[in-house]
Amino acid sequence: MKPARLMPLALFLLLLTSGINPLQAQTLGQKAAPIANWPCEYCFKEAFVESKLTLDLARISGDSYRFSHYTALERELHAFAGLELFSVEKDAAYLNATLENAGLDALFFRGNYGRWGEYRLRVKHREIPLRRQQDLVTPFTLNASPPHPQLALPGNWDLSQKTDTTSWRKFKLGTDWHRSQLDWQSQLGKWLSYRLDYQRIKQQGNKESAAAWLTGSSYLPLPVEQHIDLLSGSLSYRGNAWHSSLHYRLSRFDNQLTSVTFANPYPLLAPGADTGQLALASDNKAYKLALKANYNFSPDTWLKTHAATGEHSQDNRLLPYSSNPLLNRAPGQTAFKGKLTTRDLSVKLGSRLTSKVSVDARYRYRQRDNRSTRLQLTPVVTDTFTGNAARNFPRDRQRRNLTLGAQWRFAPGQLASLKFSHNSLKRNFSNITDSTTDRLTAKLTLNSHKGWQILLGAGFSERDGEQQKRYPEYLSYYLVGQTPGLVPYHQANKQQSNIKTEIRSPARHKLTAGLSGQYRRIRYDSNTFGLQKNRLLDLALDLHYPLNGHDSIHAYLRREKLAADLAVSQGSPGLHWLARNRDHVMQLGVNFSYTRLLDGKLDFSFDGQYSNGNSYTRLASGDNAPALDDLGLSQLPKLDSDNIRLALSWSYRYSPKASIFLLYRFEKQLSDDYALDKIAPGSVPDLLTFGAGSYNYHVDYFGLRLNYRLF
Repeated sequence: MKPARLMPLALFLLLLTSGINPLQAQTLGQKAAPIANWPCEYCFKEAFVESKLTLDLARISGDSYRFSHYTALERELHAFAGLELFSVEKDAAYLNATLENAGLDALFFRGNYGRWGEYRLRVKHREIPLRRQQDLVTPFTLNASPPHPQLALPGNWDLSQKTDTTSWRKFKLGTDWHRSQLDWQSQLGKWLSYRLDYQRIKQQGNKESAAAWLTGSSYLPLPVEQHIDLLSGSLSYRGNAWHSSLHYRLSRFDNQLTSVTFANPYPLLAPGADTGQLALASDNKAYKLALKANYNFSPDTWLKTHAATGEHSQDNRLLPYSSNPLLNRAPGQTAFKGKLTTRDLSVKLGSRLTSKVSVDARYRYRQRDNRSTRLQLTPVVTDTFTGNAARNFPRDRQRRNLTLGAQWRFAPGQLASLKFSHNSLKRNFSNITDSTTDRLTAKLTLNSHKGWQILLGAGFSERDGEQQKRYPEYLSYYLVGQTPGLVPYHQANKQQSNIKTEIRSPARHKLTAGLSGQYRRIRYDSNTFGLQKNRLLDLALDLHYPLNGHDSIHAYLRREKLAADLAVSQGSPGLHWLARNRDHVMQLGVNFSYTRLLDGKLDFSFDGQYSNGNSYTRLASGDNAPALDDLGLSQLPKLDSDNIRLALSWSYRYSPKASIFLLYRFEKQLSDDYALDKIAPGSVPDLLTFGAGSYNYHVDYFGLRLNYRLF
């Protein structure tokens, strides 16, 4: 039977499983516990209300735009507030609400109202500012309204303004996210419950893009104005021995901007090529229907099943071939109908054979059918001339996975586990159409009576793929002109091995130490060109020292090294070389606290962190390649970044209702990026940039906070 035909059968079996009578489950040894007379230690015996008001004053000095990423703390002075409310009635009804950052563009609100064990209504809203860079410049000005905005040049624009940027417009790069949620949950009797959830996510601002005109190119500040609507619901049934649930999820993406038109800042190389046009993200929708069922055959044996089907679709008009009226011909098709269907089936069976040995097995099948429109197009290159014919090849994919696992608890606190998985993947229209991956992992956990904790893990996997032999249409179109022996790394044959260990010492003179390490190596031996191998070495040291019953000092050090080798070819035997990339990351931190000073009224805390990252690439010439050392390319400039963060806080309980906090934060970022630094706008021939540099900033944050309990 074909896997695609298993979906209706699987759904039927899941429904049949969910129809087992709970009374029958008791015959399997799963009896209900006599809980009617159990005391409730956490039930509220009387109604009460708690509320707390927070007032903040903040002063920021230094370059704070990057610091405002997520925080919205951009101006020199800020005043914002927060409120917490918690109310409980005798009948178990409750209300709690939290408001944070009122007065900032990072507002957060969450409110819950309900009755324990019966229903709950949740309202949630969050605003997230994403700040990229400031002090950017561009000659383009945004005019015209949605859905077709335009980026225009100054009316007196000429080539001399490429280097004279004084008249360029200044702007900042970033977006604002708003996420609102309304969630309802309710219990329908003893066994049934349901949930309804609605969310809207909005994004507004601008982002970076680029355009090219044969010999010239330019960065473009593209506007962003889009939103996503998410609607989901579920119906759940929970019995004594089994649990089943039905889930539905619907999403819709709406982009208020269909396309953007931009002026050509360079001399025309062809008549009519004075403007260009970019299509923006298309409107689309998706849904997913899933059914889950879990059944306990006995206290030691259980079954988990999952089946889902879904669809992603879009139906949008195609833009003209070109904004150049002399090359603007009507395409063969005026719209693109994208349709992608998915199916997912999973069955997992587990059993505890003895008090020390347990086993489990899982099978999963995933299928993706791409039924999108097949297009035959004649593209126009940079609105200047007609290019070669282009096609899209809708790609399908099938995944099968079988996993077997075993766990052996050979002594108290000692556990050994072994897991094997076999994965198969089938694709169409791809360099590698069929591939299999086998993975074996083992873990050992040891806990000694003297306090030592040791975790050892090791794994090995191997992926083998079959080169493209089918789909001659794809071969004739895509593979002609490509470098022989070049295979995408996510499809290429590979061997991966990794070792992981964690060791935690017992307390010696109150000091506890933890050491962890990980080594991973991946090789792509079958690749003549492309990614050849990469390695990861990760070491971490963790120290903890308790000062008293409430306070402690915590320090940590982490070092990470990554290495990757890449074989590159320009298509000629004389233009081969090897690129070796090396990344180093180091992180050092310490935090501690002193509480209950001055008769329990004063608390103090400190948190400090330093991190450094650097990256460099060396180039080695091939056997027949020219001597790259002679060209000064033996090593590209080094990328380096340093970050320092310090945070101190003092809190004083002035009275049972009032507390005062003093906050200080220091952040400094220093980085060097040869691709950005010392490259002024208009300084590179035939390239218009934003003048963006590395992320360098220095910020001092001083805050005063008042917490007051209203009642």
